[in-house]
Amino acid sequence: MNEYEINDNVREGIHAFAEEKVNQLFNSSQKEIVRLFKRYWYVTKADKVKIGSSVYNYILIKAPNYLASLFNITAEIIVVFSDYETFEPRTFDAFDNIKEKLEGGRVENLCGVLISKDDNIDNCIKIYNNDKETRIIVPYSYKELEQGKNDSYIFRTKFQRYFYSRDLFAFDDALKTDLYFFGRSQLVMDVISRHKSGQNTGLFGLRKTGKTSILYEIKRRIRLKNAVGVFISCQNPAMSTGSWIDSIFYVVKCLYEEMSMDISSLKRDDFKNTTATDILLNAIQKVYNKTKMSVLLMFDEVEHITYKKAADEKWRDGVESVSFWKAIRSAFQQQNSNFTYCIVGTNPMCIEYATIKNVDNPIFCGVTTLYIPGFDLGQTRSMVRKLGRIMGISFEETLYSKMTEDYGGHPFLIRRLCSFIASQYPERPITIDRVKYAECKKNFNMTQGRYFDMLLDVLKEFYPLEYDMLKYLSMG
Repeated sequence: MNEYEINDNVREGIHAFAEEKVNQLFNSSQKEIVRLFKRYWYVTKADKVKIGSSVYNYILIKAPNYLASLFNITAEIIVVFSDYETFEPRTFDAFDNIKEKLEGGRVENLCGVLISKDDNIDNCIKIYNNDKETRIIVPYSYKELEQGKNDSYIFRTKFQRYFYSRDLFAFDDALKTDLYFFGRSQLVMDVISRHKSGQNTGLFGLRKTGKTSILYEIKRRIRLKNAVGVFISCQNPAMSTGSWIDSIFYVVKCLYEEMSMDISSLKRDDFKNTTATDILLNAIQKVYNKTKMSVLLMFDEVEHITYKKAADEKWRDGVESVSFWKAIRSAFQQQNSNFTYCIVGTNPMCIEYATIKNVDNPIFCGVTTLYIPGFDLGQTRSMVRKLGRIMGISFEETLYSKMTEDYGGHPFLIRRLCSFIASQYPERPITIDRVKYAECKKNFNMTQGRYFDMLLDVLKEFYPLEYDMLKYLSMG
């Protein structure tokens, strides 16, 4: 047994301080529900939280051994009481608010329980749970718990239904929240640290290694460092199909939107060859003067504006590329440590040209280069265990190193493999051993080739020489 399969010292009941708070704060219906919880769980804490004008009581519960083994959860679970007849989405903010008040690691981040007076709460939560990046919310109505108070399986059956019905491995797009973000914290902190010291960064890695997810995590964390991260998609036609001046306008627009600034004052006609750089610089200075926050511009999928690689001819022949990066570089050199930029892509070719069309490349050797490695054993283990246990899937310990080796530590392929395994074993809980793993891996490799093609397409499209080299290496 591992630490997620055992809560030996936990017994059903309620902590004395929690019981005192329940008696002080909770109404009679809520007290009855707490009495029901303490018959099957250990209630560790009770309190209230205010979100805007709404007040929510809550308890924390911890699973005794048999429930901890069934659901692979040993951390405490947040249970929020919504004493309103009609469910409002702002109720979800209570979970984040409560979590922020507690010490890190105390509560289970991926799930919570909501007790609502809205008898239609199940249907409301089904819509919410369809968003793959949300925590799993197990809903109960007041009436449901009152009517089922003599049902000894009232918690077990519903937890199983909500936990096992969602595939937590099936993420195809970039992660916009931190709930399911794994293994890249050090890279995030490296980029932020370089920004704070006034250094520009180049971040490069194979497709689906988490580049865009890293940028979203930087956006979240850099605010704690008194800075703002501005995400700029170079794939957006506004960035990659017009002139370099159109692109500078788009960058300033992204900055304004990130800071919720009045965009009506921003006029494209004001941007000219002689003014575009100054407008960008003034916008950055305006942000700093107003908020005292420095600005990190993050250019994602830089291939789309790179010399010899861009789809648009103007950018591909290098004319717009040189002018654009000259403007960015000029703004960086003129400001007072209030601005840096991060270039993100599959390959660092854009910073490796010394000259472009006999003109100096403005960003040649102008950034500190970071490469995104594959997951190591610890990172694979952390991701697969944490997501799998909520779904009722455990893996034999030796399989973490096996899947890391089999798929080169590529997080996307490992997640898709685990998603495939989950689809083969809908009856949970289950432990995946070496025999089950080998069979699933064989079938996954034979039937899910589109995922491998997806990773290679960017090499085929932008870097044919590297793709040919990969083929030669694979053939020995």
